Amino acid sequence: MPAKGKKGGKKKKKNEALTKKILSTIISYWRRYESHCNKTNTCPAPSLKAIMNKCKEDESYMTKFILEPKPVQTIEDPIVQLEPVMNALREERYTNIKALYVWSLTLRYIDAVAVGQVLDKMIYPIKHLEFIDNLMTSEQVGRISQSFENNLFLSTLVFDYNEFRDEGCKKLCDGLALSKTIISVSLCFCDLTSISGKYLARASAHSSVRELYLDGNLLQCHGVQDLIEPFVVQAKKEAFNREEEERKKKELEQEEIKKAEEERRRRLDDLNYVPPQPVADTVPVEEKEKKKKKKKKKSKQPPPPPLVGPWIHKLHIADNGIDGLEGQDKMAPVECMQQLRELISTSKCLEEIDLHDNLIGDLAGREICFGLEIRKEEKLPNMKLRTTHRLTADTFTLIKKLGAGLQKKKKKKRKSKK
Repeated sequence: MPAKGKKGGKKKKKNEALTKKILSTIISYWRRYESHCNKTNTCPAPSLKAIMNKCKEDESYMTKFILEPKPVQTIEDPIVQLEPVMNALREERYTNIKALYVWSLTLRYIDAVAVGQVLDKMIYPIKHLEFIDNLMTSEQVGRISQSFENNLFLSTLVFDYNEFRDEGCKKLCDGLALSKTIISVSLCFCDLTSISGKYLARASAHSSVRELYLDGNLLQCHGVQDLIEPFVVQAKKEAFNREEEERKKKELEQEEIKKAEEERRRRLDDLNYVPPQPVADTVPVEEKEKKKKKKKKKSKQPPPPPLVGPWIHKLHIADNGIDGLEGQDKMAPVECMQQLRELISTSKCLEEIDLHDNLIGDLAGREICFGLEIRKEEKLPNMKLRTTHRLTADTFTLIKKLGAGLQKKKKKKRKSKK
């Protein structure tokens, strides 16, 4: 009994020491942050303070940083800015941050520099980076994306509601093409046009990006065709390889059957042939059980790094002007959906496609149905697909039947600018 008491006491002391360390780290960071706010005449973020207080109660590190603007009464009132947050991280060497959310704060170039300096360092394990409605410019996007090459943690990137246009997309894609960890990229409502399709295609083909969320832009038919071209080429190659493997497998099976038949005939011709008797199992049951016990469980291996290449798992291109309007050829949607059909019918890794709010037309919708039917015949994994309801009832019903329902997640609503 006394021994148990001793162990319990040691464990309690260890927990108390850990709790003190956590509280000390959080308080030290917050003081540094407030000091930077005083120097720059800015206001500490109320949302960040709420997170800090919650972490103090839970005795846990602050891993999620959320910054939102504070309502101001006059022009002279201090506002929330991002630079003091990032500078305090660097000076305090606070390495427990895993996600940074910046919502509706107007971003300055110096803020982008501060973010880039943190991402450049290998000690800050930020996996999720989210900037929504920050009036980001192409220069700011370019500065942040310069850090993607050296960063080994970042996996999710969200830049929604920032109208940095094709120029900003190009600079972002230059950084994405050098990344080996970013998996998911969201650029919804960023005022992108068909030109960005080529930029995104190049970046996806040379990086680990496999989820693209591009709703609310204007890629149109040609932009989408440029975007999915490398995915289609890769999917066709893999489909051809699967067919070759299946053909070789069948040939081997036929050869084995032929050899077995020849062996059977040879043995029947031999009158002195005596079939072999099954050998009795001489190993005792106890020894078998011991051997089973000796087998050790395999230790769980860490997940492998994401593959680099033109593979797409999720493609959301809702409300992107994929129609025959605005100077586009009336047959452009059909040609675009024919290419998308090739992707659907051959890509094994494809999981989701969102085509909602694009008036593709019934003829193009039938191409999607054809792709889904081929996918089912080839016994490829099921995929989710959402399209416009403005199709004939038969086409829409068939798409809904073959493509499992895709439900859109609710995103943070964009606040109207004054």
